[in-house]
Amino acid sequence: MCPDCFSAGIYSFPSWWEYEAFEQQLLRKPLELLPAYEAAVTERTIRYRCLSCQEVWVLSEPENSWRGYFLPEKLATRHSDKLGKQDKLRRTGCLALLGMLLAFILLKWLT
Repeated sequence: MCPDCFSAGIYSFPSWWEYEAFEQQLLRKPLELLPAYEAAVTERTIRYRCLSCQEVWVLSEPENSWRGYFLPEKLATRHSDKLGKQDKLRRTGCLALLGMLLAFILLKWLT
């Protein structure tokens, strides 16, 4: 991170308008677009390298309910892993709740 690129990352774009404003800033920075196949993050991302400090930034564009992010590569990997774990926990919780509901209905039906 340097004065030429960005001083901090963005963990989420609250609205499309804020993403559009960020995108205008992005176009004015001295960044080089990197090939997509080297991405360490599993989502569809765009990678940039700052020509001044050589920091690699990862952009995940917002789409529908996905809010996206713009973070240095190491933080982007951690953030992506964290989001994946939260999704897995949410799915597991839903399945457990559904299982308890079915058990309750079966118990009421049998008695």
